[in-house]
Amino acid sequence: MIDQKIKLITGSLLHDIGKVVYREGSDRRNHSVSGYDFLKEEGKIEDKEILDCVRYHHFSEIKSARLKEDNLAYIVYLADNIAAFADRRKKEDTEEKGFDLSVPLQSVFNVLNGNNQSFYYQPGDMDNQGKINYPASEKKPFSREFYMKICQRMLDNFRGMNWSEEYL
Repeated sequence: MIDQKIKLITGSLLHDIGKVVYREGSDRRNHSVSGYDFLKEEGKIEDKEILDCVRYHHFSEIKSARLKEDNLAYIVYLADNIAAFADRRKKEDTEEKGFDLSVPLQSVFNVLNGNNQSFYYQPGDMDNQGKINYPASEKKPFSREFYMKICQRMLDNFRGMNWSEEYL
């Protein structure tokens, strides 16, 4: 049971990793496919359940995936739908909804409890000094170079990990 929980947590945390790959500009496919391939080929992750969470977290993929009914991807799919519902925002200066590469992540507290705020996370890395990247009112766009750096750092961290034994 603990093994399943760890796999679910890992798959959940990595499920949208394809968005980072997409934003760095080298892969224009669906982020579920990009993330799956990135983790499997570049990250050398072999655990099927973790990879399924990444590959099948959208309806268009999960509907024909023929997964076992207890596959962890179903939980990630449901959680992603709940999160996506809360994150439907309009593209700036248009009425069109969708995905904008440069828009920074907004704080969930912008909309909770009837708030109507605009606070954004700033581009940056984890701080070695323990400083927290609190959302701020200034909206700094994210760049492709930032995402390229993040992709490389992820690969550097994935190399040498034995996902089937050491971390699961």
